Amino acid sequence: MALRMDVFLRDDQILRPTKKTTAEWKGKKALGLGCTRYVESEASRPVHIAKLYPELQIVWWNDREPILMEATSRLNRRNVRDGALL
Repeated sequence: MALRMDVFLRDDQILRPTKKTTAEWKGKKALGLGCTRYVESEASRPVHIAKLYPELQIVWWNDREPILMEATSRLNRRNVRDGALL
């Protein structure tokens, strides 16, 4: 069974998109379509999307070597020790 879905690259209504506005739009679009995972090929964008939408699983498609990106919105003593995320 094949899944067919349209591809949405960017919001054509934004004349000069920044990394943040593009990441925000892509995350909203993915959630609006009911997606739980999002794959991005541009290196810096997955970090922005993961930070804005921690409920999405963001994958950076790193030259056919996918890397899962995760973000946390809160750092506290329980998940940080000596400056390192636990």
